[in-house]
Amino acid sequence: MQRTELLAALCLMNEGENARALFAFASETDEPELGKVADRLLREGEVDSNALMARIRKLRGFSLGSGFSDIHPGWILEKLEGESPRVLGLLCRFLTGDKIKYLIEHLPESRRKLLPKVNESYKVSSQVSEIVRALAEKRLTFSVPRQGGAFSFAHLTVLKTDDLRALFRDLGIEEIRKAFKDVEPQVLRAFLARFVPKMAREIRERIEHGGSVPRDVHQEAQRHLVSLPLEKLPVEEIFREIGYSAFAYALEVEDRAWADMIYHKLPPEEGYRLKRVMQDTVKRRAFAAVEARRQEILARVAFLAKTGAIRKYWKEDK
Repeated sequence: MQRTELLAALCLMNEGENARALFAFASETDEPELGKVADRLLREGEVDSNALMARIRKLRGFSLGSGFSDIHPGWILEKLEGESPRVLGLLCRFLTGDKIKYLIEHLPESRRKLLPKVNESYKVSSQVSEIVRALAEKRLTFSVPRQGGAFSFAHLTVLKTDDLRALFRDLGIEEIRKAFKDVEPQVLRAFLARFVPKMAREIRERIEHGGSVPRDVHQEAQRHLVSLPLEKLPVEEIFREIGYSAFAYALEVEDRAWADMIYHKLPPEEGYRLKRVMQDTVKRRAFAAVEARRQEILARVAFLAKTGAIRKYWKEDK
């Protein structure tokens, strides 16, 4: 049973002949196709509800990753471009208020006017809404690591958008600290001259209070910063750009299956930058170097959680 047939059968099972009114919630291309499928199903006789619900349960269990409710709403608009505003209205039933607000504000005015009112969306049966949600999630699903066990590097996929942004910014400052620890004062001053006073002060304080840096780590961080095209970036984006690269250096090729989920949690303009950095950076590296990077990142996650800068995503051992 294909997507269109499944949706048409579900509507018929719940609404009978009145199901045609629900087809208006589909896209302009799907609506006539749903009508044709419904005509055929009605000619064939009563819809087998047991077989249909078994198929729906299988579809709902198909997802191997994290669905559209976890990604930034900007990507929902992009991935579902061309879908009927009524479909977006149905999907809003499964989103938080801030994401609904973003979707509405960023829809073109012509499509925004076609969004159904809240009470209209809730007139559609929960079963129809669930199947629309499941079909949408198949287009917006990413593989994620198994949950459980100690918080690991791969569990960064559970971080919320604001916590990921805070982490990437912090990783950028930390990489700068490692590169400029114990350098000549005039060298540091020349580097800080590019930043606004508040950002320069952050860097100085991190260098002063961040502890010692082993020589090999110091040199690696310097090589890393020199390799990045930072001169082309606005000042306010530098910290996160360095952080994206530090994160990408901790990825192995096999990690791309779940790492894509992370950039989809960021606003699209930031997510595309992280995606580009990952594409340019992720490659085969010595395990020891990759593991060292991962442990550094996990240490920063733990520190940020301890200080309340981000949420804590694990339970403390008793």
